[in-house]
Amino acid sequence: MAEHSSPPLFDSSSSRPLPRRSFDFVFSSLFEKQSSAASSASGSVPSLELGSALDSASGSASGSVIDSTSCSVSDSVIDSISGSVPAFAHGSSSGSALDSAPCSAARSDASFNAEMCKSVFSLLHAFHFSDLILFKSVGSDFSDSDFSLLKSMSADATRSAQTLHSGLELVPASVSDLASQLQKYRKKVDFLAVRSADEKIIRTAAESAHVDLINPVSIFQKDKGAGGFSLNVSVGPINHIVAKIAADNHIAFGFDFYPFLQTRGLKRSRIFSGVMEMIPVLQKYDVPIILFSGAPAVYDLRGMYELIAFGQLLGLSEADAKKAVTDFPQKIIEERRKILSGKKLSNGVEIVEFMNNNSDGFEKLDNDI
Repeated sequence: MAEHSSPPLFDSSSSRPLPRRSFDFVFSSLFEKQSSAASSASGSVPSLELGSALDSASGSASGSVIDSTSCSVSDSVIDSISGSVPAFAHGSSSGSALDSAPCSAARSDASFNAEMCKSVFSLLHAFHFSDLILFKSVGSDFSDSDFSLLKSMSADATRSAQTLHSGLELVPASVSDLASQLQKYRKKVDFLAVRSADEKIIRTAAESAHVDLINPVSIFQKDKGAGGFSLNVSVGPINHIVAKIAADNHIAFGFDFYPFLQTRGLKRSRIFSGVMEMIPVLQKYDVPIILFSGAPAVYDLRGMYELIAFGQLLGLSEADAKKAVTDFPQKIIEERRKILSGKKLSNGVEIVEFMNNNSDGFEKLDNDI
């Protein structure tokens, strides 16, 4: 295992990022109280001790990363990124991981455990994440007021609060379902992702101007009883045509650590094989690649350096893996905000400055011409 001596992205003596912002994508269920079903399966939600959580979750990956020249993918290697934090037990589900994530059945002012939320924000801050994209599922009870409440909790939890961005991950059943959901939800969130392993849905998402990120790894959880669950994962096909379309439309492809964390053996190897075949195709056309934890629960969180090591394991260079958690998410969010504000009309057409409609302005324009 080779050690890399490149300078860290953050000054260890300061909590402030130098000079980049770093991003993680998590689900709203991370901050919500457990449902009775999930609580009975996994026990009561533990009070998060920051120090012990950091020690167990970070492992030994904070300074060194996995040797990118190694092509073998074993359970021991991925577990070195995972640390010794046990997988968090989720409730039963017949749909995606979003739908299966634990949340309160009835919304109320007590839907959040304030101390738990502040502990999670402190942990994310210690993991060097300056920005969080907070995903919710379609039909979730998580509201705009809940989002505002979490922003205030973040400010209370850390000296330099994380910037929260609203996000939505669509898991469409068909191409027509994707079209209707994009039309309905695009203007309501800062960041919109599509998760599907269906070739037609991936192609349609790549052609859409409303999509920010495509995750071609679909996950479905099946209840095994007694609080256990089985995770079924499938990886969608990516060809050169789709990669070229995504690059032209400035749409990123994203890969979350969650399905790798929750699978083992042959199932995990198949996910790695499918994703590692995509990476060269995406890189050939300069498609932005984003890495994130995709954590629906606190024990699924991983630090920035773990995600960088994860990227190298997938075949990215160390520089590209760093961009996957820093530069690319930031650029996509900034571009989307320009579009939603009306400053960017289309690719290559952007309003730089408004001119007052008066005679002086037109006279100045005539003189310049």
